[in-house]
Amino acid sequence: MDRPIKFLFGEPEPNPVNVTGHRPENAEYTLGYAEAELYTIPEGTVLSQFYSNFLIFLELIQFDVTDELSGMFEVQYPAMFLFFDLNGHIQFSDQDDQLIYEATKGTYYATHNTAGTYKFKVPKGSHLVLCITPRLEWFRKGIDDYPKFRDFVNNIESGRGDYSHLQRCIIDDTVLKTLRQLFALSAKSTKGLRSKVVTLTIRLFDLYHEALDFTTHLKGKTPQEKALEIRAYLDSNYTDPYIDNLTQLANRFEIPEWTLVRIFSKVVKSTVHAYIDELRMAFGWKLLQESSLTIKEISHKIGYHYPPYFTRVFKKYFGKTPQEIRKSS
Repeated sequence: MDRPIKFLFGEPEPNPVNVTGHRPENAEYTLGYAEAELYTIPEGTVLSQFYSNFLIFLELIQFDVTDELSGMFEVQYPAMFLFFDLNGHIQFSDQDDQLIYEATKGTYYATHNTAGTYKFKVPKGSHLVLCITPRLEWFRKGIDDYPKFRDFVNNIESGRGDYSHLQRCIIDDTVLKTLRQLFALSAKSTKGLRSKVVTLTIRLFDLYHEALDFTTHLKGKTPQEKALEIRAYLDSNYTDPYIDNLTQLANRFEIPEWTLVRIFSKVVKSTVHAYIDELRMAFGWKLLQESSLTIKEISHKIGYHYPPYFTRVFKKYFGKTPQEIRKSS
């Protein structure tokens, strides 16, 4: 498969150095069968390890930056990705700076993009992400095994929307074990390697499809794992004005409401409502600084029906009202 994504780090565009066979010592994983490129940029380094066969393209990317890194990436053709955030987090937006998604450590999800240029941002620190791209025609042939992907793939093939994504799920021990098996494959046998990469990729899609079915996915989960699932769900859906309905939330995760409150507070060290407010405040602050939206529009965009309540919570967090912050900007 052709490489689906090309990173753009700004002018002058850095030329990557081929480090296949002699990767940097700080590489968290070494894919012995993959090609490797190292980008050196003012903010730090970006290590890309990538492998391709006829059915699959996979790329493991490690960002090590001493300052916030903002850049762009070109999607070369309409593609579906299974995206894993193994460490740190990364934010994606369109050319108009409209937030597309913010991936957080220990989660994975399916996404798609049409061909075009998009933006990304990572904060100071180390970040590790994996992107697996299946050949869409091949994936389509097995769609009966993935009914929850059917509408998703139909939308990609019909060109509906520039991007979309399915539910974010936790990288649990089974997923992590499968990823480590994928990373540890040997390059000695080219034919055997292709078969093993395809087999493990199918396994990862199987696990993700199972995770989308909460009835199956939550069976056997420990209380801590369930609390982390709830947190990941809130991270993805906090702008929903009804997300703080504890009864509906408990029904979704098929646990008693009092159990949800107890395990979430114990694991996350916050109440559900306080955690949602914290996410909304961070997004509200960002919109105040970077957009021309009115206070009312921001309130609705981050999930509050009642703007005065947004103002009250905002002042509690930041010591000033949104209006005062806007005037001082």
